[in-house]
Amino acid sequence: MRAVRSWERTDQPTGLCELIVCYAYSLKQRLRGDHSTVEFQNMLVQEELDFVSDSGDCPAAIMMLITDWISANCKQINANGTKLGRVDAFISELMNAESNLDRILKTPIPFSYVAQVQHILFLYLLTLPFVILDDLYWFSIGAMFLISYSLLGIEQAGIEIEDPFGTDRNDLPLDSICIDLFRKLAFFENNGKLIERNKSKNKFLLRSPKAKKNASSFMSFFSNASKSK
Repeated sequence: MRAVRSWERTDQPTGLCELIVCYAYSLKQRLRGDHSTVEFQNMLVQEELDFVSDSGDCPAAIMMLITDWISANCKQINANGTKLGRVDAFISELMNAESNLDRILKTPIPFSYVAQVQHILFLYLLTLPFVILDDLYWFSIGAMFLISYSLLGIEQAGIEIEDPFGTDRNDLPLDSICIDLFRKLAFFENNGKLIERNKSKNKFLLRSPKAKKNASSFMSFFSNASKSK
C-alpha cells in the first residue's frame, strides 16, 4: 500500500489504495451473503458507487475500477514495466485469493460424510456404557460425559469449519482485517507522505490541503467502522 500510495496524484477523486480497501470490504460482505455498500460507500465518488451498487457483484465491479485506474494512470505515474508488473502480480494475487475464498464458501461438507459420522457416534456412545460399566461402576457416568463431550465437540468443529466467514467468535476475524487495512490507509493519507515532524513544537503539521480536508472524514469513517465491528 505504501508503494501504491506514492504513485497517486493528489487531484484524483478516488485513489488506488481506497479502491483496494473498498475491495476488501466488499469481498467480506459477499462472503457473508450481504451485497450492501454501506461500509465503504464514503470512499467512492457517486458515479463509482452507482456502478458498484448496480453491478450485482461488488468485488468484481471494484476490481474493474482498479483495472481502469491502472490503465488510465500508468502514464501519469511514470510506471515502468517493472512497476506495472508488480501491480499486475498484486492484482492477480487478489483475484486468486477471491477464488480460493469462494471455493471454500461453495464447497460444503458432503451430507453423506456428516450423516455417517453422526450415526457412528450415536451407535458408539449408545453401546459404550455396557462396555465400561463393569470396570468403572459409578465412575462410568463421568467417563461417558467426558467421552461424549469430546467426540460431539469434534463433530461440531467440523461443521463450523464449513463456513468460517460468519460473525461468530470462532469465525475468521474479517472485520478486524478490513479495519486494519483502513487504518493503514488512513495512516498513509494523514501521516505517510502528507505530514512532517515539527521538532520545535513537537507537533505533526499537514503539508497538503487535501490531507487537511480529508483528515476529519477519514477518522470519522474509521470510527464508524470500528463501532460496527
